[in-house]
Amino acid sequence: MATAVVHFNAAAATDRGRKRPSNEDAFGFSVEKGIYLVCDGMGGAAAGEIASSLAVDHMMRLLSSRARANGSKTALSQAAIESIAIANEAIFSRAQRNQKLNGMGTTLVGLIVEDQLLK
Repeated sequence: MATAVVHFNAAAATDRGRKRPSNEDAFGFSVEKGIYLVCDGMGGAAAGEIASSLAVDHMMRLLSSRARANGSKTALSQAAIESIAIANEAIFSRAQRNQKLNGMGTTLVGLIVEDQLLK
């Protein structure tokens, strides 16, 4: 059986767009760990830039430090779900502590690539 080797390169940039005076986007990636994230703070809502930064920071930290359990797809998907839940709780908790941040939110798009041999 032949094995294909895939190499990844990544780059990222954000733009504030035409409607908003500031940029509420955040991104993070680690080619070495196979993590690629983009968050877009909800425009028009309070503190979208804070929400998107919190989401990226928590997700990158949690996914980067997780133990890769025998290449199990279940373990990978569970780690992603748990990381999203923890990031969401951090955003909600921060908004609860500061009334000016009430209602902040973000979208999240992510890709996690894991080395795995097909059998």
